[in-house]
Formats: sequence, structure tokens, C-alpha cells
Amino acid sequence: MKAALLEISESERRIAARPVGLLPSRNMNRIDPHDWGFEKIRAVDEGRAAWLESAGSCDALVGVLVKALNEAINRRDFRIAVDSRNNAFVERRSIVQFQMLPRYYDWFFSARTGYRAQFWINPAAGRAFNSEIMRSLADVLARRLPAMLTAQRIEVRTGDGVRQEEDTGTIEIPCEEIARSLAPDRAKIWIAERLYSSGRIDEIGLTVLSDAARNNANLSNPKWAEAINPKTGEKGEGLRAPTPGPEESWLDLKGGFLLVNGESAQIKPQDERAEQINERGWT
Repeated sequence: MKAALLEISESERRIAARPVGLLPSRNMNRIDPHDWGFEKIRAVDEGRAAWLESAGSCDALVGVLVKALNEAINRRDFRIAVDSRNNAFVERRSIVQFQMLPRYYDWFFSARTGYRAQFWINPAAGRAFNSEIMRSLADVLARRLPAMLTAQRIEVRTGDGVRQEEDTGTIEIPCEEIARSLAPDRAKIWIAERLYSSGRIDEIGLTVLSDAARNNANLSNPKWAEAINPKTGEKGEGLRAPTPGPEESWLDLKGGFLLVNGESAQIKPQDERAEQINERGWT
């Protein structure tokens, strides 16, 4: 980023300074270890299982995410991309990617106080937590990014159930548009499956998620163990608990498409997405 970045605010310092891994979760008692266990992980990695068992509160996780995004902005090591409906780049959505330490990525995705766990409780709890996270992270971006940014221009082609993306250069985008696209009611956070770099797209999902399915110890989660993904036909996809290295521990913030009529749209409606994560741990 060539433009000057704004300094971190005092309110952001307070959020980022919240204790990590110590606070009891507001939802910890709502998920019984028999429903969400780490026995298979413990059999191969006691340290990782202990970390997941002791993960801090949902509020502390939000603080960790805020801190990670601020640190990425400080390093100027975050990615911004834009795609659009019908590749016309009129009705566009913003995508922001930032890196996490692997153990915090693990907390986000696989702990009982993590992101998916709130959807496991019920879809409404998941959506509320997603909105809380997006509200905090969108505030960081609105405060710290310059008025105009350069983003990667992504064209998308689909056919036979396959999604292909191509980096077709760069596009200038106002920070205000990013903020509108990433508004809490229209945006979502998830683990990054594709990483946008200048001129190329790295398919993280192939190296991280596929490896997790083949080689990683999975969660012990009876609800998701029998769930079948109607798209892939795989059983128990939600049990996946990927543990990528530092280079692959990225998260996606995906906004809504800003329509010319002033409304917004997602490829998959938020309610449908919440139901899918609740039912099978994946979407």
C-alpha cells in the first residue's frame, strides 16, 4: 500500500489487549465435550488438544482477530480483491484477506468457542457472532485504510459445478466501498481457500483442507459425523480440523455484492449458509 495508513485507535488497542486463552466462554457450558470433543486430536497431539480445550471466550477471539488484522495492516501484508456479478465490475464485492498465527486459526475454526461452534449451537447464534466479528473488523478497516486502494481484479467462471477464478490485473477502489460491502449484515468471515497475490491465485484449499481430510485427526462431533455434503457426497466434512503452517493460515472477509438499486446480495444467502454450517459444519 503506497498511501499512508491511519494509526491504530485507542479503542482498538483496548479490544486487541483483551486477555487471550484465559476467559471463560459465554457459550462454553452450552457445548458438552461429548458433543464436541478432541479425543482423536489428543491421541496424536496432546498439546494441540490442550490448547483447544483451554481456548478463551468468544469475546477474546474477537480481540485476537482485531489484533491480527491491525498487525497485518502495520506490516502492509494483507490482500484486497474485488469480483463482480457477471464479471461486469459494476455490482462489485470486496474481499479482504489477512494472516493469523496457526494456533489462533485453529481456535477460530475448531475450538468450542470458535466460529463454527456458534453455528453448531444454532444458526442465529452463528449469524450474530459473524456480525459481531465483521463489525469489529470493518471498523478497523474504515479507520486505518487510505481513501483509495489498489485491489486485485478477479474474474469468475463457473461450469459443471466448478468455480474458476482468474486474476486479471488491478482495480482502484474507494475505502468507502469496501466498508459498505463488508457491512456486518451482508459480509462473512471464513478460512481462506484461495489466496490472492499480485498476478496469481494460490489454491490454499487444495494443500490445507484436502490434506486435513486425508491426514489430520478430526474433531469428535457426532452431529457432523454423519452429515453428508450434497455437493460432494462426502460424509463428515465438518469434522475437518485443518492445521496449516504460517504461510497458509489466512482468513477471508467476503462482502456482499453492491447492487445498482442500493441493495446487496450474496452468492449464498446468509440464512442458508448458517443452516448449512449448523447441519454439517461446512458450506
